[in-house]
Amino acid sequence: MVDYVKLFRAEEKIGGRFELAALLQKRAVQLMRGDHPLVEAKGTNWIEIALDEILADKVRLIPFEGAGQPVVPEDDGRQEDPDEDGPPSGRKKSAASKN
Repeated sequence: MVDYVKLFRAEEKIGGRFELAALLQKRAVQLMRGDHPLVEAKGTNWIEIALDEILADKVRLIPFEGAGQPVVPEDDGRQEDPDEDGPPSGRKKSAASKN
C-alpha cells in the first residue's frame, strides 16, 4: 500500500501530480522490464520502489524539447472565407445563407 505522506512529498518535489504520475508510470515500466532499483527495495510494488527512488533524488522527469509549447497543426484543413466576419469555422456557407 502506498504511503500518502511519501506521495505528497514526491508531488511537491516533482512539481505536480500529473508530472508525478507520468514519472511513476515510466519508472515502474522500466522496473517491470528488468531495470534494477536505484535504492534498496523495501517492497515488491513497482510504484513504491519508483516513489522511493524519486524521494531519494535518483530519478527525475526530464521534459522533452518543446515542452510547454502549444501543439497546433500547421495546416488544419480549414479554409478561410474572406467574406465571413470572425474566426474561420471550417465550414463553407451554403448558397441559401448568402445575401
